[in-house]
Amino acid sequence: MGYELVKVGDPADWADFHAIRRVELFEARGRFGIYNDNHPDDYADFAHPFLLKRDGQALGTVRLDLFGGGRAAVRLVAITAAEQKLGHGRVMESLVTEEARALGVHTLLVNAVETALGFYEKTGWEPFEWDPSELEEQSAVLHPNEEAALACLGLPREGRMWSKAEFRGAVLALGGVLAVILAITSITPGLPGELLLQTLRFHLVALGLVLAFFMVLFGAKWRALLFLGVVVIAFAHGAFYVWQFEARREEPVGALQAEMRFLSYNVLSGNRTPGDAVNLIVSTAPDVALIMETPGVVEYIPQIEAALPYRLGCDQPMTCDISIFSRHPIENGRVLDIPPFRRARLAIAPMTIDGVALTVVGIHLSKPYFDEASLSELSYLRYVISEIAGPVVLSGDFNSAIWATPVAWLGRDLNLVPAPSYPATWPVELGAFGVPIDNIFTRGNARIIEVAAGEDSHGSNHRYLLARIGFYAAP
Repeated sequence: MGYELVKVGDPADWADFHAIRRVELFEARGRFGIYNDNHPDDYADFAHPFLLKRDGQALGTVRLDLFGGGRAAVRLVAITAAEQKLGHGRVMESLVTEEARALGVHTLLVNAVETALGFYEKTGWEPFEWDPSELEEQSAVLHPNEEAALACLGLPREGRMWSKAEFRGAVLALGGVLAVILAITSITPGLPGELLLQTLRFHLVALGLVLAFFMVLFGAKWRALLFLGVVVIAFAHGAFYVWQFEARREEPVGALQAEMRFLSYNVLSGNRTPGDAVNLIVSTAPDVALIMETPGVVEYIPQIEAALPYRLGCDQPMTCDISIFSRHPIENGRVLDIPPFRRARLAIAPMTIDGVALTVVGIHLSKPYFDEASLSELSYLRYVISEIAGPVVLSGDFNSAIWATPVAWLGRDLNLVPAPSYPATWPVELGAFGVPIDNIFTRGNARIIEVAAGEDSHGSNHRYLLARIGFYAAP
């Protein structure tokens, strides 16, 4: 049967009701022979006496007195001595609150003995001066020899924010969910969507710090400390990947031999302002432009070629994705289908700039919720680049940040060097507070000197990247 809060009406329930109150509220405090079983307040229209039962056994009493105007008072709360400190009081407090709501009450009030103040404060009640005369009247009955034995508290249940206990519970629940997500980002168990979660790692860490603050604020200090341990581990894991990338920027190179101005831009196949996107491509005057989802600007290809006459990819514009436009001749370029989906999303464009032979590699990976597909694509990309000699510029829409584990592993295996910063490119609505899922890397004696993301996406759902890349002699 479990717990039930019974409205007292049956003679047997009245007998239990009076017996518990007589023993616990009067005789246990040395007040014998004065309890009145027929007190008129118990039978008044405003009074709603209740008996807490568990599996049919009477455990406690409470009376709910309605004041009108959505206000009511909880009176003469008692739990039998043998059942105290077993959580029954919390259950009764919750059940009587539900009864009060059902009766249209939005503010509950109670005059509590000092020994019970801790219980009420833990369950969300707050000090509330609602009728000082109540203290004198009830103290005279229950505690005639004690001064200020009662204190006023209130528990507004509607028309205000949650109680402290409710906030604490909600924050702890959110923290538990976030702790599991952060664990997934570090353990990499192979679950769908974990690449996306890894890309959002530092955003999740920032959310974790906010939740930890509120845990402390709402009185869960030790649990906040444990939760912070999980947050710190997740941060350290991502920071380690970034540190590995950054360490490769420190590898020595010789004198600067050539420079390239490079544009990487996912224009969005459904771009509604393709003319603006093409004007951006032409006006930035890059040496090389990597364009993804090219069908979004397919009718403007001749305009792009007027500025960048050498093109690789999109010979069949309606089925293409990736293309490379260049001021410099592309020497034996290739566009490859990437397994497992076999889409033409990998472009390899060898060229020579100011006497330096180099290779530009463009990639457009699948969405991060196709984790197995992304891993297969990265494995194929690793193989292709490992076969290329000389300096390499690798760029594209990775749909992952550099602190995602598969991208970090790719960087380690191919000795890829990152840009000096990681501008956010998606979603455009968040601007600089988004995530850097479009990236530029170099390999060999090439370094990205500077990189920036565009403030205006010109109809795309990605911000473009514009970089200056240097090619150096061997050290």
